[in-house]
Amino acid sequence: LLDSLLQEMASISVLTLNCWGIGMGVSRDRVVRFRAIAQHLADSDYDIVCLQEVWCSSDYRTVIDVARDVLPFNHFFDNGIIGTGTCILSKAPIQDATFHEFSLNGYPHKVFHGDWFAGKGLGVCQIDYKGLNIHVFVSHFHAEYSRSKDIYLGHRVMQALEAAQWVKLTSSGADLTIYAGDFNTEPVDVPYSVLKSVASLSDSWVDVHGTGGGETCGTPYNTYCTISEVSDYPTGKRIDYIMYRAGPSKTVSVTECRLPLDRRIPASLSTCLGKEVSYSDHEAVTATLSIDSRQGGQGDNNLGKTLGNPVGRQQAVTAAVGLIEKALLGTKTDMKLFSVLALVTLLLFMATFSQLLLTNSLLLDCIMFLLRMLLTLTGCYAALMATVFNRRERHALSATKATLLLLKSQQNYGAI
Repeated sequence: LLDSLLQEMASISVLTLNCWGIGMGVSRDRVVRFRAIAQHLADSDYDIVCLQEVWCSSDYRTVIDVARDVLPFNHFFDNGIIGTGTCILSKAPIQDATFHEFSLNGYPHKVFHGDWFAGKGLGVCQIDYKGLNIHVFVSHFHAEYSRSKDIYLGHRVMQALEAAQWVKLTSSGADLTIYAGDFNTEPVDVPYSVLKSVASLSDSWVDVHGTGGGETCGTPYNTYCTISEVSDYPTGKRIDYIMYRAGPSKTVSVTECRLPLDRRIPASLSTCLGKEVSYSDHEAVTATLSIDSRQGGQGDNNLGKTLGNPVGRQQAVTAAVGLIEKALLGTKTDMKLFSVLALVTLLLFMATFSQLLLTNSLLLDCIMFLLRMLLTLTGCYAALMATVFNRRERHALSATKATLLLLKSQQNYGAI
């Protein structure tokens, strides 16, 4: 009887945080900050924690060791070339887990952006929480880098659609679905609208506070906030979310949603740095979800809210189709540019064998060898970008467009 009562009225506390844990000295004060993050988790009472940008195994080990007493179950999604950086910690047993890697995730020649080398995708854990079947998804979408010249917007639209479809098609039997992470998209952006409309997800922050506030990145009080961030968005921007969807015969309400971290890590930890620092360059978000399983409940209230706004769904899908078409046009331009680059490098490579350059100079021979090697590598890469990579991107975008057009043609596509 007690177990039945607990299941009928369950409350779940969720936290998400982008930890900014890039190694090799890129993320400043990383080791101390992770110790502070781990201590915060150990001192709190979260039921589920979703972390992003946990790139170093030593940092992951610090978190799970320090927080083991309160979050004894965990799963790290170690996919991609350098890993996904995402993990889920839980107070309740994790019964199953898998990972879906997004079809597109940036470009390999954008080395300093680095997203292509990471296994960006959708991690999911099935958790048995007091008899409730809960599906917890975590993601870290491709970064924006430049809002005015966002060459990755089409990729994020595709990532949002893939995530939304996975959430919708795999979680119809779950009592509660939670999707949290750093989506690198603001509430006014198309990927956000696609997530909410296609997957019938609700935004915890909006449910409690409305559309204002909740900035999680580039906040002026964060010690890692840059001058360009202050210039681009003076108050910061909200790109980290805890979204949810109620299952059949379940009613879910958000009783609390806030930014839980102090603005500085504890003084006992920052002393060794000789300065005060924030926990990360992002702010954490926490939400408390109340699940009502009693008879006479409202059922899938999130689905009802989403289906009640068909105009919003149509607008989101139509806008997404437009962005995908724009991205497809961009692939044609890229193919021409890389084809020209491949041809130019070929001509230059052939020119290095000119009779004018044939001398007995050892220095010139060495220079020619290095130049030919550079031209060969550049030409091969340009040829691959103009053919294999370009074709793969076009196919992925075309598939995304086809799915969006299918959804647009269905009047009740959110009803799964």
